[in-house]
Amino acid sequence: MTLKVKKDVLKGVCRSCGTNSKLDSSHKVGVYILKNPPKDESEFKKKETKEEETEGDKAVIKKEAEVKIKKPKVVGESKSSAEDVKVMDDITLASTELNDTIARIRGYKNSHSRTAPELVDEIGNICVSQGLKEDMKYYVTMHGLFDDKILTQWSKETNLKDTLKLMADKDEFKGQCWAILALQQFILKTYPDILSPHTNTILKLFYDADILNEDTIVKCCSKAHSSEMLRNGKTFSTELNSLFKKQTEAFVTWLKDAQEDSEEEKEEERKVVPLSKEEENALRQKKLIEEQMNLQEEKLKASKDKSRAESSIVVSAPKEEPRVDILDIKTESKDATLDDL
Repeated sequence: MTLKVKKDVLKGVCRSCGTNSKLDSSHKVGVYILKNPPKDESEFKKKETKEEETEGDKAVIKKEAEVKIKKPKVVGESKSSAEDVKVMDDITLASTELNDTIARIRGYKNSHSRTAPELVDEIGNICVSQGLKEDMKYYVTMHGLFDDKILTQWSKETNLKDTLKLMADKDEFKGQCWAILALQQFILKTYPDILSPHTNTILKLFYDADILNEDTIVKCCSKAHSSEMLRNGKTFSTELNSLFKKQTEAFVTWLKDAQEDSEEEKEEERKVVPLSKEEENALRQKKLIEEQMNLQEEKLKASKDKSRAESSIVVSAPKEEPRVDILDIKTESKDATLDDL
């Protein structure tokens, strides 16, 4: 392939099919070529060779044009590899490369509705092209995916938190350490006035989403010690780390208490001696006997209640009043009338 620089645009021409296409100018090699273009066309030395091959009476003539350009040295090929590594180490939080990376991640996220795996792949490619170290990757991811409205974004845009979870799962313990460093910078440095009062809330969101586990939080946020990997991060700040520990002290204490309670429950479970088969059969037999006795008692009680209800019912016949014969009634007065009777 022939590489050409025209008007700060890096192009490549395929010598096989003749396709002319633009190349990624943001890649480290592309940036180097743009900064160090050939002075004139004389540096492109063309060499044509003719080879004749005979097969019987036929001759085939091949022409090959070779274009040699000044290529940047690849890391690990020569002594210049040390300089390449130094470029990556020189990137700090104030570097323009970091802001450019954050802008690229934010633009990719906002261009379409991206899934978590897509975001992870693109963030990885962008960070590699910019030569960022691992802890820087989490820094630019936090700032590229979220802003001061992280509490709202966390519940509405679930693909963003899933992206962090995939990254932390892939990098395991060190990924969780880098995520804590990114949190410290994001909360206490970038948005201190807005997010600092919600430090414990945001840390608990990371814990509930399984981005950070309790062991890592206790180890990295405990006052007694910090993870060595945490201290070796380029985004590590002693001042922010101390402030973060102070603000998350209540949450870390709650996690420690929960750990102790779970350990006590596990010890009690270990103390329970499993029953033998004979003991299990005896216990099962005892339960069956108790169930039968309860059924008999219920039946006996029901029969007693029924007999008691029947004995309380009394059938009484109505009383007849004595008949009175008007002829037997004696009257003393002679003038008595029928009404007097």
